[in-house]
Amino acid sequence: MLTRLKCHWGQCFFVFISLFCLITVFRAPVGGHYMIFSGAAQALWSGINPYGQTFGSNAGFWLYSPSCGLFFYSLFNLFPPQTGQFLYMLCSWLLLVWGLIRFSKVFYPHLSQWFWFIGASELIGAMLNTRTEVAILGILLGAAPWVLNADWRKQVVGLFLWAMICNWKFQSLPSIGLVLLGLFFVKRNTIVSVLVFLLSLAFWYLLPFLFLTKDLLLQAHQDWASSMHAWMISPYRDFQNWQSYQQIYGFLRKVFGIDISLSTANSINLVIGLGLALWMWQLAKKIHLTQSATSETATPATTDLNVKTALADHYGNSTAVTPTTAIAFQYSLIMKWGLALGAAYSNAFLPLSQSSAYISYLPLLALAFDVGIKPVVLFLSWFFVSLAYSDITPKALRLVLVDASVKPIGILILLFGLLLAATAKNKRTVSL
Repeated sequence: MLTRLKCHWGQCFFVFISLFCLITVFRAPVGGHYMIFSGAAQALWSGINPYGQTFGSNAGFWLYSPSCGLFFYSLFNLFPPQTGQFLYMLCSWLLLVWGLIRFSKVFYPHLSQWFWFIGASELIGAMLNTRTEVAILGILLGAAPWVLNADWRKQVVGLFLWAMICNWKFQSLPSIGLVLLGLFFVKRNTIVSVLVFLLSLAFWYLLPFLFLTKDLLLQAHQDWASSMHAWMISPYRDFQNWQSYQQIYGFLRKVFGIDISLSTANSINLVIGLGLALWMWQLAKKIHLTQSATSETATPATTDLNVKTALADHYGNSTAVTPTTAIAFQYSLIMKWGLALGAAYSNAFLPLSQSSAYISYLPLLALAFDVGIKPVVLFLSWFFVSLAYSDITPKALRLVLVDASVKPIGILILLFGLLLAATAKNKRTVSL
């Protein structure tokens, strides 16, 4: 028993932190975020437009989709507010654990225990602030193996779930977009997967029209877009606008006095997004060449496959790597890199990136451990992402670092470390 605990010490620490967070949420009064979530859900079912309303909270406005309020948060409105808040976070945590375990077993079967230890740092902020990102990340990771499964029905389920969380909040769209783009270049029938994803997005957009009036929803969608823009450009509580959030533009303004407008930031983000898409294309191109080299011995039936079985063969040091196993491993690279680069982009560059939502960077952290980035790089990243905001750091230094919005620096450290490792081709994970 003690030996098993030593072997899984990181996971044990993750569970310990999880229990601490769940107990804290259970005992806590209803928080500002949950007041907005539950208030918006109740308003929608009452035929009231929730956008632009605070519902008695000082945490902001309702900025998620009508489907998110109608079909997710309304489930917890069946209970008293404090109980509903606890059940919401318990459900979100269960989704996260399901997603992390499922994702790591398929794509990272030998993931370092340090991943769970470092990841627990961001779990605290996400759960105590009742963040939607806890559930979104769990669904994103849990559905990923289905997207690459040989069974088309499981692929549809995976894409349907991905479309659902994209409809809830656009934060996961960069990751999903990069994965689908990479698969488009290397996998047969990916255009069908893209169409399924787009149809699923349309489904989640249109579903509320079965329950609410057309005029209400059309106005709600207009207000949804305008309220997000207004939230970014207008000061809130006399101090907060988009440059106060935890992305690189806030850091540049606070530390170097470089004031970048929102329109300029969006243009820069477009260029960065295209650069990441180009990187995925280059990765896909290498995979395509490798597939061509093995195509003489591969049958058509082996181009679609069960990723979990193939990766088990690979990581089990099988003496004979078949074309099926090789192709599965190559598809897994697309999934791992797409989710990781998308997580880096969402956290470091999107205008509304928030400190308590950085748990969504875990796909980037997992790939960093898998590639084998140097410990000093991992520690520097961890320091800027988590430790700089922790009570472990002396208060005087912590206040300076938090005010400087240094969190995205940790993301950029990991991102550049990964790109440099891949460019050097000196690691098994990134050498095709």
